[in-house]
Amino acid sequence: MIQLVVGKLEKADDGMSGLEFTSAAISSLAWPLAAIVIAILFRAQISALLNKITKLTWGDKAVDFAHKLDKVEKTAETIPAEPDAPPANPADGLTDERFEQLVALSPNAAIIETWGKVEKAINDLAIDYNVDTSKSRNVAEMMKALKSHGLINIQTLVTVDELRSLRNAAAHNQPITTTDAFRFKELSDRVLSVMVRSL
Repeated sequence: MIQLVVGKLEKADDGMSGLEFTSAAISSLAWPLAAIVIAILFRAQISALLNKITKLTWGDKAVDFAHKLDKVEKTAETIPAEPDAPPANPADGLTDERFEQLVALSPNAAIIETWGKVEKAINDLAIDYNVDTSKSRNVAEMMKALKSHGLINIQTLVTVDELRSLRNAAAHNQPITTTDAFRFKELSDRVLSVMVRSL
């Protein structure tokens, strides 16, 4: 039931008093101020916790880049390292100095450019050994062809495939830390050393 009462209000609302306004303002600012104070007091501990985070969630996509890198590093352990690998040629791709500059701007861009160097080495190896890549310019197919010709081992093939997957994650703007970008480059350098030995 709706009741309508027509008549004079008993008391007009004069608004908040100064004390009520101050109380309301302090009440609304209490939690944000408390959060800032806690963040300042415990910044070292919070920073340490953030550094341990390896999984990021962006909308409905979960990114577990660091754990994927752990997996690739285990696979790559079986690839023999090259003790006397030739120094990077600036004309051939990404030097360490350029990589560091690029990582400072964008870890994702650094990973994409590093992958470009790996892709070029795979293509060069296929050309040098006359491996037929006319059917596909796809890296996965080229790697299978190189493996069937005995130019690379299964560990290198698997490592490259996993690096390609990580490069795709970087290309789709999934959050990547500077540390993980450097880990990606180390793994790419190991793969490149295999390509150099085979050339």
